[in-house]
Amino acid sequence: MDRELIRLERKGHVAVLTIDRPERKNAFNDAMFARIGTVARELRAGATRAVVITGAGEAAFSAGFDVNPDNPMVDNIIKAMSTGDREPSKRLIRDIRRAIDAFVTVPVPLIAAVNGLAYGGARGEVRPAGHGP
Repeated sequence: MDRELIRLERKGHVAVLTIDRPERKNAFNDAMFARIGTVARELRAGATRAVVITGAGEAAFSAGFDVNPDNPMVDNIIKAMSTGDREPSKRLIRDIRRAIDAFVTVPVPLIAAVNGLAYGGARGEVRPAGHGP
């Protein structure tokens, strides 16, 4: 059985969410996006007053979306692009957006305990957070 790639622990009224995929710099795959949606529902149902988000390991807090070719999500996008079928990509974006939106709208403070690099992408660029515009 696979380990839980996003772990949720409770310490009193504080929830600690750990992104646990250090071998990939905690980059998100489909199972992690699904889990983040489940975690959001769990947080809404509990007596949580704050959520601390951290990444496992020391190399990176999170590298964001796993863009490695062996990620089935990437493979599906490539296949869809080669056929001109936009629906799989639209569905993927919709599912990711639904999960992330559910999580970031949990009505409690979300606190990032950044331990290592945090990556973000914009305009086709990827760079560590805090390095440039």
